[in-house]
Amino acid sequence: MEFLPDDHDLGLHEERHFLQLIHDQLQLTPHVGPNMVQEVLATMRGRRNEADTFSAERKKASRETKKVQDFFDFGASSDDADVLPLQRHRTLAPSSTLSLRARAFYGQYSADDAPHDALVLDHDALFAEYGPVRFGKHMKETHFYLHSEASFLNAGSYGATPKVVLAAAREYEMIEVRDPTRWRLRLPEAYDRIVAQLARFVGAEKDDVALLTNCNEGTSIVLKQFPWRAGDGLLVLSCDYEATLLATKAVQSTFGLNVSVLPVEIPFEEDQLMNRLSSHLERLSHEKQLPRLMNVCHVTSKTGYVFPVKLIADVVHSYGILLLVDGAQVPGHFPLSIRDLGADIYLGTCHKWMFSCQGVAFMALSKQLHGVFRPLAPRSRSVGSTFYGSFRDVACSSHNASAWLSLAESFAFVDRVCGGWAKVWEYNQKLASDAVRALAKVWHLEQEGVPLALQGSQIGSQGGNCLPIVPIPRSTDCTPADALKLMGFLLTRSSTTAFLVQIPFPDGRDEFQLMLAVRITAQIHLDLSDIDRLGTAIQELHGSYGTLSVIREYLPTVT
Repeated sequence: MEFLPDDHDLGLHEERHFLQLIHDQLQLTPHVGPNMVQEVLATMRGRRNEADTFSAERKKASRETKKVQDFFDFGASSDDADVLPLQRHRTLAPSSTLSLRARAFYGQYSADDAPHDALVLDHDALFAEYGPVRFGKHMKETHFYLHSEASFLNAGSYGATPKVVLAAAREYEMIEVRDPTRWRLRLPEAYDRIVAQLARFVGAEKDDVALLTNCNEGTSIVLKQFPWRAGDGLLVLSCDYEATLLATKAVQSTFGLNVSVLPVEIPFEEDQLMNRLSSHLERLSHEKQLPRLMNVCHVTSKTGYVFPVKLIADVVHSYGILLLVDGAQVPGHFPLSIRDLGADIYLGTCHKWMFSCQGVAFMALSKQLHGVFRPLAPRSRSVGSTFYGSFRDVACSSHNASAWLSLAESFAFVDRVCGGWAKVWEYNQKLASDAVRALAKVWHLEQEGVPLALQGSQIGSQGGNCLPIVPIPRSTDCTPADALKLMGFLLTRSSTTAFLVQIPFPDGRDEFQLMLAVRITAQIHLDLSDIDRLGTAIQELHGSYGTLSVIREYLPTVT
């Protein structure tokens, strides 16, 4: 049983400080120094995977040693002195009422424990009552707190969190407030477990991954801490996330960078994009102005378009350029293997498509960059630690880690309730394709002469895009302000949350025209009735999206 990071992750000064803390807290006699605490820990670590008893050594332990052992065993009773913590259910001190989740956190839960708590880690028992997988309205009403008569089509901005995941986060908070000191001592191990699970899912190595609150935090870390020199170049695409483009302007003035923007029109053919990128880099090379870093969105936010990251990585690496990928819309959206993409830095979120609580994101680095990036507000004792260790140190200090730890429940929810990620993706891909056809029919999009969805063949493809961008008919004379009014109308008139934006659509004559469009996040708590609700509400306006009087009835404060 291990309550501390491995020795190589603890600096000598930090470990001595910790051992002295335990020595003082247990009020050990003066002649017993921190070295004794260290010896007890070493003994327990060496036996944490054994299935035998502590034998006579523990029975003969001094009263001082017993204090340390009991502290790290979370209050083992004297009757349990010969039993390892993971062998069976144990009586806990000062109370035996801790849930099984708390016991698991403290390393005292085993498969033999009878699930008697409302929140248990026996997911088979927890989820068995729900029966076969049933996506759509049944899924929403059974497993989410979403209003049964409302349609939430905007999980691409902030996803819906299942009930069991929220309950897990709340209980972790209670575990913390119940015993803050033991919580912090145990937290590094719990952090390691959840990072390892996340890393396996996204195709990365655990030591290359750090937990964040959102992708913007990761972008700030990279742009502020990258070893810029005056006159260095940074390459972005015109369709990159707006917050990223704003951040590049800030560092441009701070570090004296040359920021190059490559115009990209969506939709595009892959060959067309790669030729344009190669030509742009070749020109910059001749001018001796090659950038040191390029940013690209794996899936663009406004236009929901999947970019060929692997091809882009191959091209930019051939010029010695590092690649930063904003993958906010990817984890849980479709299968992801970061190591196969070749990105030097990959940022992703879990609260959009992975059913986590809000504020769960991550950064994955190539090993060559481990020495470059650290948390924006590192702790003093993180100086000299590794990339992984520095982020873990911050996460396990004053940060509320309950949302991160409850990510384990998100994985369990998908496995036990949804039947695995393959079923989730299959349902979402079909719903995305069906939604495009349903809206095209009710809005008569064929008569508009525009694509039924901006992404074309990306929608409905196996392992593909579930974020269709569908044009709204008779909206060529509208403005971005009209998009906001229409979003408010949908929310108040038909209880529909949807993301609307003004973007250029191809008009069939090799030209583009600005139109309003709706971005639909196909997700397991939706079905075609939600799409019909959206389609009917917009159709009833008969194209009067810019007429304020149509909206004023429902949104009196709109100006």
